[in-house]
This record gives sequence, structure tokens and C-alpha cells, in this order.
Amino acid sequence: MSMDEQDALDAAWAHHEEVNRQFEEWTREQYPQWFIHRSEKMKTSQMVQSKFLKKDDFPEPQVLTIRDCVLEEVGRGDERWVLYFKEKTKGVVLNVTKIRQLESGFGDDTDLWVGKKVKLSHDPTVMMGQQVVGGIKFILPPAGKPAPKPEPKVEEGFDDDIPF
Repeated sequence: MSMDEQDALDAAWAHHEEVNRQFEEWTREQYPQWFIHRSEKMKTSQMVQSKFLKKDDFPEPQVLTIRDCVLEEVGRGDERWVLYFKEKTKGVVLNVTKIRQLESGFGDDTDLWVGKKVKLSHDPTVMMGQQVVGGIKFILPPAGKPAPKPEPKVEEGFDDDIPF
């Protein structure tokens, strides 16, 4: 390799390294979450992200307001009902026990659950099969008398006795 060829190769390599440095700098500015420094202490719970609420999100009980209940995919081909709250962006995946608990407290029409308050807390006694794994516990307000159904409004000026 001649001296001119070596100089050209060195210049190309230096240009390549500069472009890579600039790209990394831009990327670090735009997406700082992609760069975790080895000096930072990281817990495995921070490494595994979930789009749903989990027991660790409730070190202290919280009262939340139901915003919606929707059927959505929670895994590959697995659809489940998810309860969303006004105070959180993530929802809670519902199992049969939680669905029955909400039904007994608020009725079987999920549209009527919207606006209702539920206390969520970490329950270390939740079991999956024969294993204690912990989970999210729902505490509903005490059941009182069911709210009376509103009377249908009768518009004034109409005579209901007129047969058609």
C-alpha cells in the first residue's frame, strides 16, 4: 500500500469515527433512556417494563377512579379485560376473581363502573396455583343500599290517555 493510499484510508477512517461520534451524541440527546451507565444501580424490576400495573406499583394503598374497562391483547394471542383509572396511564389486567368482585360491588354493567372508586394495594398473599406470588388487591367501598333508578321523565304538554 502506497503512502497516498494509507493517508486516504486513514482520512476515511477518521471521517467514519467522527460521523459515529456525532451520531452517538445526537442519539444520547434525543433518547437518553437508551443509554444506561454502568455506574447506575439498576434493579431487575426496572429492567422489565410492563404496560400494565403490577403489585410493585402499590407500596402504599391508593384510591383510584375507574375510567374504562376494555378487552385488549395482553400477550401473544391472549385477550383479557383491562381496567383503567383516571389517575394512572397503565391498567390492571382483570382475572375472574377481580371481575366478580367488581360485579358484586358495582353491578354487571361495566359502563356503570366508570367514576367508581377502588382502593388498590399490594397483597403478598395472592397465589398462582400452589405458589404464593403476591398481587394487587381490590378493596371496594362497603355495599349499601343500591342507588334508586331514576324515574323516567314525562314531557309536559302530552296527554298519555290518547290512544294511537
